[in-house]
Amino acid sequence: MKYGHRYVFTIVLVAFLLFCALVRCAVGQTLWENSPYNYANNEYNYANTQYDYRNSPLNWENNEFNVTARHGIYTNAGERAGYEVLHSDGTRNFFDGDGNRLGYSK
Repeated sequence: MKYGHRYVFTIVLVAFLLFCALVRCAVGQTLWENSPYNYANNEYNYANTQYDYRNSPLNWENNEFNVTARHGIYTNAGERAGYEVLHSDGTRNFFDGDGNRLGYSK
C-alpha cells in the first residue's frame, strides 16, 4: 500500500478532467454558436452581408415597398426600422433599410 495513494489521486484527477471536459462541451458549444467570433455569425461572412442578394434591400422580399413582405422590423410607432433574413442554419440577420447589418440572433 506504499503507492496506493498515487492510484487514488490519478483516478480522482482523471475523473475530474473528464467532468471538466463534459461541462466544457455542453456549455462551450452553445457559447461558440452564439459568438460573433464564430465565422457563421461574423459580419465579414458573405452570407451575412447586404451583398448577398438574400439580404439585400433590393430583394423584393426585403423591400419596404412590398406590402406583403413578412421580413419587416417595425418600431412601436409603426415605422419600418429595417428587415430580418432567416438563414437555413437558424440565424436571423437584422438589417436597417439601407442594408447595413445591425445584428443577429440564433
